[in-house]
Amino acid sequence: MTTIQAGQPAVDRDWFSNFTSNTVCHFFLIFFVELIAYNNFFSGFFLSDDFNLLTGTSKWLTPAVEFFRPVPHLIIHSFHKLFGMNVFPYHLLSFLIHYLNAILVYLLLKKLAAGNYFALTGGVLFAANFLISEAVFWISAITSLLVTLFYLLTLYFFINYLAKLNKKYCVPAVICMIFALLTKENAVTLPVVLFFAAFYIENGQVEKNRLLFSLKRVLPFLFVTFAFLLVKAGSLTAAVSENTLSLGYHNLRNARHLVLSLFTFNPFYDLPFIYIDVKILNLFPGLALPAPALPINIKFVASLIIGTIILIFSIYIFFKGNKRMKAAFLAFFISMGPFIFVSSHHLRFGGHFLYPLRLYYLPAAFFFIFFALLLQGGYSRLKKRVKSRRPVILLVVLLIGVLTLSDLLKVNKRSRDWLIAGNITRSVINGLADFIPSGPEERKMVLFNLPDSYKGVYILRNGLRSALTSAYPDSRVTIEIVKIPPEDYEFPTGSSYKKNLVFINCAEAELTPIRPEEFKKIP
Repeated sequence: MTTIQAGQPAVDRDWFSNFTSNTVCHFFLIFFVELIAYNNFFSGFFLSDDFNLLTGTSKWLTPAVEFFRPVPHLIIHSFHKLFGMNVFPYHLLSFLIHYLNAILVYLLLKKLAAGNYFALTGGVLFAANFLISEAVFWISAITSLLVTLFYLLTLYFFINYLAKLNKKYCVPAVICMIFALLTKENAVTLPVVLFFAAFYIENGQVEKNRLLFSLKRVLPFLFVTFAFLLVKAGSLTAAVSENTLSLGYHNLRNARHLVLSLFTFNPFYDLPFIYIDVKILNLFPGLALPAPALPINIKFVASLIIGTIILIFSIYIFFKGNKRMKAAFLAFFISMGPFIFVSSHHLRFGGHFLYPLRLYYLPAAFFFIFFALLLQGGYSRLKKRVKSRRPVILLVVLLIGVLTLSDLLKVNKRSRDWLIAGNITRSVINGLADFIPSGPEERKMVLFNLPDSYKGVYILRNGLRSALTSAYPDSRVTIEIVKIPPEDYEFPTGSSYKKNLVFINCAEAELTPIRPEEFKKIP
């Protein structure tokens, strides 16, 4: 036994155990991992819908419109007033919200009796995950970040409420849910998640009727949801009449893609399971999708084997797992299900096969809670079957390390695409300054070959008019975006020599004026 002599400082022999149990150290590690993943995205410029978000706040304050999201839009509008077109504060805000969400994943795991290793695992994997990185990269996706923040806060306070049945914990949970609903509409799933939390998570009391007990606990949240749906009735009716709601195929397609992508946790390649998913869908009439190319190589085979092993192991542990694990998986499934406010023109193939989707952000938080509990369950079972714990610990640490490192590299690589897309946007907007009159003169600009996207990142798909309003608030410019080549454009009658009509070719983000005589048909 080691003794400490007089005058010798007391040194804790088990410094590693202290680290794994020190919450502040865990918070720092999660922050450090996220910073490595997103360190080079802070200079990325505004893209597409970002400009609508900056300038069009008022229409999002009316409950009858399709997207009634006052919380994120007022935040961005306030940032616009304070910081203008300086993009850094907006990205910093997204980064910090993502960090808070990772911390909440960690704290919820602690509430669900996850060990220190596994609570930290859930937080780290969520902070570094590639699949959800679009929500952090894209300023417009702050709605996904914020709704997850309020969603998880609601659940956190609700679990405290279950433990003590004290109304002082119920009040902040209800307030957080109201903020979640005013941030994004998929927060309507919260009462169902809370119901299963009340049903499965023990609160230290023996209840004769768990069903009735759970229903009583979620009544305030059901009332808030009902009131919100009444307020939203007008926009829901309009969306149904315009056939813009996607209640069936698209949501199921995205749900399958999320489950397959997350369960594989593939450090190399996610194509095999997406390919299999598409092939299964193509067996059904009317659901045919173009399948990606299928290169059979070592990377493909390794990916398929690793993904299959993890998927089978996950299913096995789930059925053998405890109530908390089942509650976490049900929360993941419920939060994934009803993207009922997503228009049918969004996400046709689940992100065009290779790119992350911002809509997966909230479900991913619950998935990592489930996955950490699943790892803990698997670890507990393996411990009972082997004599030495060291190989089991090393196996778990190796798995977590490979998954984290893989996602860090993929997020860093993907951030370059977003930076390039932002540079293209900046180039186009700055280039238009040469064609915008400095005085009150009106001018119409006809744009050809306007960049739409770069490697799946929207550039100027939407928002160009709002971008010009932000960048040149005193100008009076009308924009016409033409999708056909300049040589096929029919010159407008009577406009040949109007001084205020300008034709611009935006190919390769190099803005070049087009002379009228270059058109085929000139009146």
